[in-house]
Amino acid sequence: MIDDRLKTVMDQVKPNTSLPLIIQVQGKVVPTMLQELAGSGLTGIRSSSTFPYIYGKGTESVINLVSKLAFVARVSYDEPVYSHGMLNVPFESEVRIPLGDAIKLTGAPDLWEQGLTGKGIKVGVIDTGVSTEHEMIKPVLKGTFTAVPDSTPEDEQSHGSWCCSAVAGQIKETPQGILFGAAPGASLYSLKALSDDGKGQMSWVMDCIEQAVHTYQCDILSLSLGSLYDNGGADPISHVINTIAKENNVIPVIAAGNSFVPMSIGSPGGATMALTVGAVSVKTPQKYVASTFSSKGPTTVLTLKPDIAAPGGNIMPPKYVESILGAAKHGQYVAMSGTSMATPIVAGCMALLRQAKNDLSRTEIEGLMAAATMPAPKNTFVGYGPIDVRMLFKNLGKTVPGISAVQNLATSLQMGLYAPLALLPRQESNDIRAVRLN
Repeated sequence: MIDDRLKTVMDQVKPNTSLPLIIQVQGKVVPTMLQELAGSGLTGIRSSSTFPYIYGKGTESVINLVSKLAFVARVSYDEPVYSHGMLNVPFESEVRIPLGDAIKLTGAPDLWEQGLTGKGIKVGVIDTGVSTEHEMIKPVLKGTFTAVPDSTPEDEQSHGSWCCSAVAGQIKETPQGILFGAAPGASLYSLKALSDDGKGQMSWVMDCIEQAVHTYQCDILSLSLGSLYDNGGADPISHVINTIAKENNVIPVIAAGNSFVPMSIGSPGGATMALTVGAVSVKTPQKYVASTFSSKGPTTVLTLKPDIAAPGGNIMPPKYVESILGAAKHGQYVAMSGTSMATPIVAGCMALLRQAKNDLSRTEIEGLMAAATMPAPKNTFVGYGPIDVRMLFKNLGKTVPGISAVQNLATSLQMGLYAPLALLPRQESNDIRAVRLN
């Protein structure tokens, strides 16, 4: 079977263009499958040792041959993914927030006083790598990995280093304020899935997930990246996210994206079991305003996303930009805005909760978030609202009441409003095609 998304891409490219592919097989991957795929013309073949996927490249004729093999369940497009953070852009006025101020809004430091710093919890940051010698990061960095071809784990883009500092960064005083991460006692693992220009492939991300979960045995993943589409939450990476959350009890924290408009959540943020994160401002124009750039829900199949939000800065064109200062490449510091910034902050907060309850599941987290905001409903801008980890911690170990009838009704009404939009075709601009096929 050829996935509909791949069919769309095949219709847009020139004849004999070789496309990156993800091939889902029936059962476990075995050597004979790789041999048959090579015989069908698939190139650059590699496979997962855990999930039922084989990766490679092929033209339309190869895709048609591969899809007819008896062991092949589905052939999908190996979608490009991008970082969900933005470096400062020139505005009339810039509000630069030290990372510590953003973390304080979550209530995380209050839990440190109770001995909850993330100690014993492993967090994998899947991004552009890490500044391995950075003073905020080096003391807690326990492992690195890269899935990017011809690349080292070192971060040459700054995005990954920033995210690592937001998860578990050690306290650092700067002229612009104090910087620290949400869970400074957590063990940090950096897995590089994006190149130095902030781009990658879904298969690279899947390689990193496999390494993080099955080699490093991470409890929590932070992914400040995604594609331009949610693919209905049914693409290979969404399947992987759902699998690790259910079978390995990993909490996957994933950025919603920076596409501004409703129904613009990317993949894997559209996965059912993803803890999908939107962004809110720290103080521009005021505290907890949904960031203008933050992708809004629901997904294209009317799943209510994002699930929660955290400080990510804001952009108020043409006058103001609010950005958050964190770690950068080569031991430096940089200010960024985006749902990329909100995501590792939430991941760090999850590390605090996971330390408090070591079997905390993604499903339990949904109940904790609902209870913390009851009777206010989850919404398509910030989910259950800006995270207050103190409120989530307060309900740990208690019988959390189910989502009230009022919340359910409000959610249903929201989805009804978006239903007509879900039926409309989503057209790609020439610019998007150029980026995607680059």
